[in-house]
Amino acid sequence: MENLQKDKCSALRDQLHQHVQASDDFIQNMISALDAFEREPILLENIEQLTQENMRLKQEIVRLRDIIYSKDEGNMSSKLRDALRE
Repeated sequence: MENLQKDKCSALRDQLHQHVQASDDFIQNMISALDAFEREPILLENIEQLTQENMRLKQEIVRLRDIIYSKDEGNMSSKLRDALRE
């Protein structure tokens, strides 16, 4: 009888421990979610800045390529330029 009572108490203790652990995990997940929510405006601002910088760099690449190709074309003979166009 005493062993049965100890087994029940042990099982209840284990269940309680599992519930406490699950609660701790849930609380940590909620804290992480709140932290992420607080950082969201900063992250969105960073994304916007990086997007604008990316667009600027793409435009700069196009501009520099145009400069390079226009210099190359200026040095070519008209026959060679015509052949490359074809």
